[in-house]
Amino acid sequence: MTTLLKEPDNTAKPWGFWATIAFSLIAFIVLSLIQGVVLVIYAVQQGTNFDLNDKNFTESINQYALDGDLLGLAQIPAATIGVLLILWFTSMRKSITVRQYLHLYWPRIGSLLKWLGIMFLVMIGMQVVMVSLGAETPSFMTDVYNSTEHKWVLWVAVIIGAPFFEEFLFRGFLFEGLRHSFSKITNSAVGTTLTVLITSGIWAVIHMQYGWLEIFSIFIIGIAFAIARLKTGSLYVPIAMHMMMNFFASLAMEFQPELEQLEKSSMGFIHVFSH
Repeated sequence: MTTLLKEPDNTAKPWGFWATIAFSLIAFIVLSLIQGVVLVIYAVQQGTNFDLNDKNFTESINQYALDGDLLGLAQIPAATIGVLLILWFTSMRKSITVRQYLHLYWPRIGSLLKWLGIMFLVMIGMQVVMVSLGAETPSFMTDVYNSTEHKWVLWVAVIIGAPFFEEFLFRGFLFEGLRHSFSKITNSAVGTTLTVLITSGIWAVIHMQYGWLEIFSIFIIGIAFAIARLKTGSLYVPIAMHMMMNFFASLAMEFQPELEQLEKSSMGFIHVFSH
């Protein structure tokens, strides 16, 4: 009988707790700084007056934060450098290979397809819950997508850039460091469970641009990603799940008017049928 959460390899020696936290923060801060630099360069080219007391300055920055083209251009190099930083931090730990540390093992096709199917069912379930609760598409997503002229740039950033960086960090580097640290002070099952909850919680909280219902959904999805990583032993599986989720989210934004009309029609049918 297999357990839900596999035990960590005690022969491997990832970075300790504080080093893991410090390196993770550095990677996240560098990513944020790169995005900020791109925003400033863009603002300068637009002739923005950098006066913090100027109301127009604040309005301009808020407007840039919802510019899909700008976000896409900022995310791609930031995510790339973020992944390279994580690989560098991992390679500095000589007691374990990068492949072992981040679990960069190719999964079996059947296992990958199984977890992609599970992810698809999770997305459907989440959507049913959202619709039943009357939740609308977050205005952040709508504003960003509608402001984008070069949608392929945003798609590359959202479907490739974000999943790779976030999974390398949360289900890769941070996950392994915390898991081994917690397993030293408690048993493996408790340590692994704590790691799943903590990394999923942090990952959810960084998405503060969404509402609390969406953040809770992201937390649940993070748990699914972590379990997939543990069960398959491959970081590529949650990366693929994350990419699929973001792909369908982007597709939904592209066809939002048609989907809203379909939703209204289906709700009307249910209302008539129930009476």
